[in-house]
Amino acid sequence: MTSTYLVVVAVLFLVAAMTAIFLLLRLQQARLESSRAQERLEGKEQENAALANRIETLQTELQTSQQALQTAREDGVRLQTSLDSERKQTEEKLKILQDSRNELTASFKNLANEIFDEKNKKFTDSSKETLNSILTPLQDKIKHFEKRVEETYDKESKQRFSLKRKSRICRSLTPESVKTQSTSPMP
Repeated sequence: MTSTYLVVVAVLFLVAAMTAIFLLLRLQQARLESSRAQERLEGKEQENAALANRIETLQTELQTSQQALQTAREDGVRLQTSLDSERKQTEEKLKILQDSRNELTASFKNLANEIFDEKNKKFTDSSKETLNSILTPLQDKIKHFEKRVEETYDKESKQRFSLKRKSRICRSLTPESVKTQSTSPMP
């Protein structure tokens, strides 16, 4: 019964240890994910600030273009050709700006995904190494413990067997058997 109790205690200890390890790994992963999210947030905030500056610049350019348009109308037909050319250039700039913005957004997303994948792989490798470094000694200790439990159980079994044998011998030496032996002739 005590050996069964020891095995149950050992199993419970093992389960508790594995649960603690799992929770530590989950905590480490949550911290890493929080750090990554903070980095992404900071990146987005910087990107938003840059875009706000660019919008302000574009608004300034737009106001400049509107003033130029007003001047061109006042100047009349002679400047109509120049005005059309300027409009076309402004539209091209906006298109180039939009295309550049789309390319930058796509590049940023790809870079963020690559960084995330790399960090995730490093975290996974690190977690495996950590688990192995923790579980290998624990596994050795459990094997050693199992061996000791088996040895103890075998020793107790032998002692019980020996005790039963001695008990039988003692029973056979009860007063009646001694009388019978004393009245019998000795060989």
